[in-house]
Amino acid sequence: MGMILLILTVNGLLDLKTRRIFPGFTLLLLLAGIIARKGVDLTALFPGLLFLLAAVLTKERVGGGDGIVLLACGAWSDLIAVCRILIPAIIGVLLTGVIVKAARSDGKVTLPFVPFLWLSFMILLVSGVFSGSVWFGRQ
Repeated sequence: MGMILLILTVNGLLDLKTRRIFPGFTLLLLLAGIIARKGVDLTALFPGLLFLLAAVLTKERVGGGDGIVLLACGAWSDLIAVCRILIPAIIGVLLTGVIVKAARSDGKVTLPFVPFLWLSFMILLVSGVFSGSVWFGRQ
């Protein structure tokens, strides 16, 4: 849980400021997660891989960095944990995009996504969803 917080905090702040992530740091933590956990739950990498595919298909309208961040989170958790963070973040960014688009005269909206992942994680953390081993799928 602490490593996911680190991944999302560092990249969320950078994404807010520059619309980029810290790829070297994030890829290092991805590798560290695989080593520390003695492998990886391949299903936990699925959301990150989907975002990387979306980045290619949308010509980076969906950022590839978002996929890298999700891959790193997946290396430290499981599919359920990543989805618990991802789904509220997607809803949040879509709602924010609609509101911002309605308020802007040109209608063009681009939002950094990793801060929404961070916010989703923090809300779930504070609400107690991450307490105990249930968060990581271990009984």
